[in-house]
Amino acid sequence: IVPLTPGSESLAGFERITERQLSPLREQIGLDILSIVPNRISNRIDQRNDDRELIQSLNEDFTEYVPEFARISEAEFKQIDSGEMKPLPKPGIRERNAVSKSFSEKQPLAHYDPDNDQVAHFDTLAEIVINGGTGYE
Repeated sequence: IVPLTPGSESLAGFERITERQLSPLREQIGLDILSIVPNRISNRIDQRNDDRELIQSLNEDFTEYVPEFARISEAEFKQIDSGEMKPLPKPGIRERNAVSKSFSEKQPLAHYDPDNDQVAHFDTLAEIVINGGTGYE
């Protein structure tokens, strides 16, 4: 599972790593990507910002690796831009203090803050590992 944070350097770095390191490893030992996850998302996606650019790029260029909770179609982006979609979706792993605090406390997020809106996303990532991918290939 590859977490990517917003910013142009994140996608560019991922593309370089894929080309230089992951592709050779795929051939040698069968290493493969199960999922690519937008991580530490904090902004709204109805404005042009790094969060939106990351999510849009992943949904356009790496569709088969994007988990359901981070998927936004081109049609949905058009609805968002026109103001037709309310409430706005909050794709990706969102920036939440409880995530950092649970890590500091050495507790799973589900134990530290069971009502946190990100728990379901981490459960989905665990299912992706168990199933060997997103299922969209």
